Amino acid sequence: LKRGATVEHLDENQAVVRAYASAIVIMRRFFEALKKGRYELPQRVKRISQSLVDLSAGETPAFLGVTAARNANHDEAGKAVNTAILAVSVARQVNDDIVGLVRVAMAALLFDVAKPRLTGTVGPNPPAIVPRLSDAQELELPAASAAVLTALGRVNEPSVMRTVIAYEAHWHTKQRELGPIYRGMRVTTLQARIISVTKRFNDLLTPAPGADPIPADEAIAKIEAD
Repeated sequence: LKRGATVEHLDENQAVVRAYASAIVIMRRFFEALKKGRYELPQRVKRISQSLVDLSAGETPAFLGVTAARNANHDEAGKAVNTAILAVSVARQVNDDIVGLVRVAMAALLFDVAKPRLTGTVGPNPPAIVPRLSDAQELELPAASAAVLTALGRVNEPSVMRTVIAYEAHWHTKQRELGPIYRGMRVTTLQARIISVTKRFNDLLTPAPGADPIPADEAIAKIEAD
């Protein structure tokens, strides 16, 4: 610290809110760069996942509570951060291994990285809103996500692990249409299923601009029915 600098002490709730706001800003910049064709994974995105895992250890109500700001954060960045928070919270109930939790957080944050590529909106002047995917494009998401995540993280163990988790999570979401993953020789990992379900849960609770969200219990009932 520089001489004369002050150290700001935040309580747990304030730390969660600040980390959430910072994560939203960083992910918005990341998605903007992605739409312009810059396939680079900034170190600050990795730090978000570590920060979310650290904050989840306290199990403070504020950690899950910040995801209620869905009306303000219904864009791709808000959905990514909310899904990561929900996925880490669920995964921590099963295993508190830090490395595994960070992988879950990263895979959730990067879950939608392939959408600009699939819709053909990558370029120097991308549209402000990425068009919705067609049914055929939705089925291409597992493979397209694996390709983009490989381009972002290159080929190394952490990158391969989160790529596999994201690939399986996308497949799990569309398994009725795509059939058994790996031709039935293996099942999806627990981490992938967690991300698939928490993404679906957050999407159901995230209303379109001007619309009212559905209650959480109704969202859970719909997921069970599906």
